[in-house]
Amino acid sequence: MDNNLNNIFKKAIYIPENRLSNDILLAISDKDRKNAHIKLWVNSTIGVFSFVGFFPAFKLLLSDFAQSGFYQYLSLVFSDGHITSYWKEIILSITESIPMISLTLSLALVFIFILSLRFIARNIRVRPSLLAV
Repeated sequence: MDNNLNNIFKKAIYIPENRLSNDILLAISDKDRKNAHIKLWVNSTIGVFSFVGFFPAFKLLLSDFAQSGFYQYLSLVFSDGHITSYWKEIILSITESIPMISLTLSLALVFIFILSLRFIARNIRVRPSLLAV
């Protein structure tokens, strides 16, 4: 029985062509290079949009700070000498006047921009040939 199995296994051994492994390796590297190009372009596009979108968001943040009275409450901290008696109310007023939506939007755009730059830098560092398209 062992002899029969050995003969069957010897006959069943597949001997690939000489170029087959090279062709498979080239196909894998081509697919990997295409995926790297796609990731580079997607991250670049996201980075550009977040950078461009930051300026209107920052302008909105500044106008929301001005409309909310944040600067007036903050100026009370530095102008009034008797802040020790009502410091809790001042701090609560300052925190309530912070425009959270505009601040969150601006910080999210900055975070997305920095994250996309990180992905782009890592992608280029791993595959320097991406720059020579």
